[in-house]
Amino acid sequence: MRSGNAEGVFGPVKNPRSYSKQYREKRKQNLHFENEDSDWLITGGSSGGSAVAISAFTCYAALGSDTGGLTRNPAAYCGLVGFKPNYGLVSHHGLISLEDLMEVQGILTRCVDDAAIVLGVLAEHDPTDSTTAQDPVKPFMIPSLINVSKLCIGIPKEYLVLELSSEVQSLWSKAADLFESEGAKAIEVSFSHITYSIVCYHLLCTSEAASSIARFDGLQYGHRCDTDVSTEAMCAATRREGFNDFVRGRILSGNVFLLK
Repeated sequence: MRSGNAEGVFGPVKNPRSYSKQYREKRKQNLHFENEDSDWLITGGSSGGSAVAISAFTCYAALGSDTGGLTRNPAAYCGLVGFKPNYGLVSHHGLISLEDLMEVQGILTRCVDDAAIVLGVLAEHDPTDSTTAQDPVKPFMIPSLINVSKLCIGIPKEYLVLELSSEVQSLWSKAADLFESEGAKAIEVSFSHITYSIVCYHLLCTSEAASSIARFDGLQYGHRCDTDVSTEAMCAATRREGFNDFVRGRILSGNVFLLK
């Protein structure tokens, strides 16, 4: 869970860019730079491990679990392509999900063509997963030439928040200018409901998570504590040991929402 990947049981997942010469030289110019062990970049979460595997050139492609950006977020942090297929296009079988109604298997690659190839392999009906679509899937082809002059690109004004760094804002404007120079339109749009989206997400996500994570009780699989006083005590101790404060917080809030 979360978007930093800094609180895993095996320690933080560090972005390979933390060890690049360019980043090190930039940090040394900063007066707040202390030592190399404590100074590193996050990978994003929760599929930061998959993103590191790709950006470090240890594999061709990797899968992640994407609910609200948990594949696309690490991809952006690590300079990769992160793709979330439509729900039902790729099987959930084998996925340990945060929650079941929004989460899908996401794909991480180094370029768009690779993502299309991996999606072509994975996208088909799976008899072990009733949520996968049964219609035959056509091959995914990326056109070699795209006429961007027919595109109209919307830039949500609600995303231009005060916390957005000047560096990101300048790159955002540069990207829009590049599209416009090729004949595309870049216009400002408004999502009037955007202020409610994060609230709706947390209501749905925590409620689903509380139900989904109930399976990790120490009886069937996963971590199991040494307490043998009773089944109830063993389950409680297992979940106390196996979940950190943030996960327990989501379970508790999800149960409150479900009760309400």
